[in-house]
Amino acid sequence: EPTASLDPAWSASLAALLREQASKGLAVVVATHDLAFAAACCDRAVLLVDGSSRGAGPHAEVATPAALSQAFGTPFVPVDGLAPRSVALPRL
Repeated sequence: EPTASLDPAWSASLAALLREQASKGLAVVVATHDLAFAAACCDRAVLLVDGSSRGAGPHAEVATPAALSQAFGTPFVPVDGLAPRSVALPRL
């Protein structure tokens, strides 16, 4: 959980750093429950549920509201403007 205990400014800085490293051709692997952070810095994603993969591929194809709703048993909705791409977050 790379953003645990980080305030929003540091989380944004970390996402920028990870994207910079990836742009240099380095492989960057992140394990997180922070869906907005993942959308900000990950081009590809693996959705794990109980240790099993429920999907892998481009972030936009894996972290869909439908896939996350099914995986976590609660409704998710798309939210724009939090990251460079749409983020699916739980409906509150």
